[in-house]
Amino acid sequence: MPTAKPSKAAPASARSPRDSAKPRGGRTAREAAKAKPEQPADKKSSKRDLSLARIIDAAVRLFATQGYWNSTLEEVATAAGFTKGAVYYHFRSKEHLLLKVLEPSSPAPSTPPSKGSGSGADRPASNSRRW
Repeated sequence: MPTAKPSKAAPASARSPRDSAKPRGGRTAREAAKAKPEQPADKKSSKRDLSLARIIDAAVRLFATQGYWNSTLEEVATAAGFTKGAVYYHFRSKEHLLLKVLEPSSPAPSTPPSKGSGSGADRPASNSRRW
C-alpha cells in the first residue's frame, strides 16, 4: 500500500514575508509605491476649513440677496461649487448653516468691562434730559 509523502513546503506560520506573494499589509511593494501618501492632518483640516469658508460665504450672499426662507441648500451648494451632499456633510440642516453664519467670528470677551473703565461714550451724559 502506497504511503502519502509529506509535503516539503513549510507551514504558513513558518514562512518568511519574502516567501509569500504579498506582504502582510496586503499590498506588494509596487502597489505601495503607486499609492498616494496620506495627507497630514493639518492639510486635511485646512482643506476642510477652505470648504467651510466657501459654503458659508455662499450662504451669506444668498441669505442677504434672497433671504433665508427663499434660499435652499442646493442653491448654496451650487453657489459654493459643491454638491448638495457635500453641504450636508458639513451641516445637518439649513438651520445649522444659518447658526454658523450668525456665529461671531471673534470670541466675546470673557469678562465684561468694569463700570469705571472706558471713555464714557457708551453711557448717557449726566446733563442730558431723560424723557
